[in-house]
Amino acid sequence: MYISELIKDEYKEWEAGQIILISAPTGSGKSNFIFDKLLELAICRRKKILYLVNRRILKMQLDSLLERDINEKIYEKFRNYEIDLEDYINIKTYQWIEEKILTESLHDDVIKNLANYDIVVYDECHYFYADATFNTNTEISFQILEGVFRYKLKIFMSATMEKVKKFIKSYAEMEVDQGQRIYW
Repeated sequence: MYISELIKDEYKEWEAGQIILISAPTGSGKSNFIFDKLLELAICRRKKILYLVNRRILKMQLDSLLERDINEKIYEKFRNYEIDLEDYINIKTYQWIEEKILTESLHDDVIKNLANYDIVVYDECHYFYADATFNTNTEISFQILEGVFRYKLKIFMSATMEKVKKFIKSYAEMEVDQGQRIYW
């Protein structure tokens, strides 16, 4: 079953401050759901999505997908409007966030820039747990992101959600199991 089939139209009711956990195997349409359904809704509602990934190669693949396939679909759907996808979605790596926070002399500017987003998608969110053993910056980036996006819509996606779910709950003091949407 693809994620879009599981979620149906529930995503239209998601609100700022909610935490959405999507745990599904590779190839089940997690990214496609974001690009096909959520992005279209974001454009209609004039919302901006920050899409975070754990590896540069994944960022390059998603950038290519966005440019090649999604651009065409969006322009066709909204052909009477001038749509620039960068006004609605940006794909960055977690490491980009970490580098910006650690090297910018005015890291308040970085935080202000991040605060312009309405929705954050943490793709491959197991990054915060799995990479923490060799990358001490994962905790820094998670704490910064959690602070900036505390009252915004947060979507955590992974094929290996169990361990990271505990990590998210313990570090962010979120009530992940109560009142939040979990899609398995």
